[in-house]
Amino acid sequence: MNPANPKLAPDADQVISGFGDLWLNGTLRLVPRGQYPGWLQVTQFAYLDPDGFLTDDRGARLFSVPFNTVAMGGRNWIATNTAQQTTYTSGGLVVADSYCPAMSPNGASWAYLTSNNELIHGLIVNGVERTRDIIDDKLSLTDSGAVVYSVFEHGLQQTWGCRPGAQPERLSCTYQDYEVDPVVVQLPTGELWVISHDDSRTLVRPWGSSLGYALPGAKTPHAMAVDATHLRVVGDLETHLLDVTLDLSVLRTDLSKPPVVEPPPVITPLPPGTVIADTLPYVVGSQSRWPRRGEGDTNMDCVPVGGQDAIAWVKFASSSFCEWWRWDGDFIYHHEDRSDGLDQPYHFGKDQWVRRRWAVGDIIDSKTDNWLFRTDDNGVTWHARPWAMELRCLAAFDVYPCGGDIGPARVFVMEYDATYTLEPRRGYVERFWFAEHWGWWRWQSFKFGTTPPDFSPPVAATADVQARAIVRRFAMENGRAPLVEDSELLDGVWNLLGGVRVQPISPVRLWPGSEPEPPEPPMAKPYDEQFYLNTAAPMATDDPSGACNQAIADYGKMGRPVDGQYSIWFTRTEHDYQGGMTLPASWKKHRNEMRALLDPSGASLPPFP
Repeated sequence: MNPANPKLAPDADQVISGFGDLWLNGTLRLVPRGQYPGWLQVTQFAYLDPDGFLTDDRGARLFSVPFNTVAMGGRNWIATNTAQQTTYTSGGLVVADSYCPAMSPNGASWAYLTSNNELIHGLIVNGVERTRDIIDDKLSLTDSGAVVYSVFEHGLQQTWGCRPGAQPERLSCTYQDYEVDPVVVQLPTGELWVISHDDSRTLVRPWGSSLGYALPGAKTPHAMAVDATHLRVVGDLETHLLDVTLDLSVLRTDLSKPPVVEPPPVITPLPPGTVIADTLPYVVGSQSRWPRRGEGDTNMDCVPVGGQDAIAWVKFASSSFCEWWRWDGDFIYHHEDRSDGLDQPYHFGKDQWVRRRWAVGDIIDSKTDNWLFRTDDNGVTWHARPWAMELRCLAAFDVYPCGGDIGPARVFVMEYDATYTLEPRRGYVERFWFAEHWGWWRWQSFKFGTTPPDFSPPVAATADVQARAIVRRFAMENGRAPLVEDSELLDGVWNLLGGVRVQPISPVRLWPGSEPEPPEPPMAKPYDEQFYLNTAAPMATDDPSGACNQAIADYGKMGRPVDGQYSIWFTRTEHDYQGGMTLPASWKKHRNEMRALLDPSGASLPPFP
């Protein structure tokens, strides 16, 4: 059953979703149903069968005319045959040129619209015309005959209503442009309440008043009185069901006025030179506060490493995506990282990462005589390249609003900048945020040369939903998921308790005190920008000449799968290109080298002239 298109289901209990313009008799409650977690279940005496005929609960047809729309209450019903534009009632009334049937919960009142011309419709309640206007095809009414409906005013919908014996009155209470899907509910005391929604809110208030309650903006809201002081409101939030029981005795807000937006908190960094006496409680935090998660799919765990003053950061609830950090009395060290998904662990020659005693503004300068080592054979061979990086204690705060379960905390920020490695300088700068007793809780990355992010607090769940929507839209428009290069700023937060605990794998790099395998001779400058081994072929859009795809085709001609030699060829090509050789010349030089290795005879893969 499609929840966006409610139907009367031929079950022992009528199960609907979407709530549309159906007024229902019975007890309103939520039940699990298939893949949809929230459904409304009520008991009715009649149903529409698949052909549109009204039947009793045994399947016998109650009327010989098929209906498109039906509303029921008590043991009464009112239905419309759209093809004939005729409305029928269980009392035997037949009305031509009419549609949009509605009935009160207990069947005491009924209503429909007549078509006087293309725009103006007559509103008929209990057989009496109450008004004529540009009315939308959604009606709601009470057993006493009070009715609410949408009217088009200057092209925008607004809520109107009409009580028995009274003139129609405008009931819209929003400060926004439009208000739609009105519903009226009568409390046991006789008081009338109106429920509708505007662009962002579900609006709940007494008839004729703007003082009420603003709930999340649900489509096609529905409501019923629980008792004299409680109202239950449900609606479709697209991803899940709105289901709120309101205590009508508590303080109300003026729905006609925009909400007061509190100014953002003033966040003042501590002055340069402020000393953090020991950074370890900030970086690692308390084990009772791990694992954690973010608003979306973010998951992070901090797992102690047995026998070492070290921890493993386990990301994405996957044992394969890890970083290992260790420490002594002077530094916290970046021991190894394999969290980029390439299954190619790497570490730095100068792996000092954070000073245990650190002052704001101080740096760890590893821009010279530093190397990045990668392995693709589980540490048998470590391939080296120059790696110029700088680590700075960028900022510290006595109180910073981390949000989530962390809340206000002492925080410091470390900035990792490896853009000095490349010539000309380029790449991405990363920021690591640490909260005292909570550990690492936020990570940012921004493109060098763009405006660095300020120290604003993380945005809550709505931003995460928006971010995922942007990812989906990007994928639809570009046929692939966005890469880091597609965004100038990434901002990940894990500030909520309750993440998933997964034990990490072991690092490839040996712990201090063991003799490591000697690395191969380092690559001289200039060097390739992306230092990956056995890297997959770049996309065709990154290779206008098509040389990458042609190189892969060379493997196919020789009946060989693409192996590590391909990445060596690609690395050498980039090396010479960075060194000043033209791109076509670099492609040709190194493709000839690769062809000679694939086909020494040159019979199938002759060299390029």
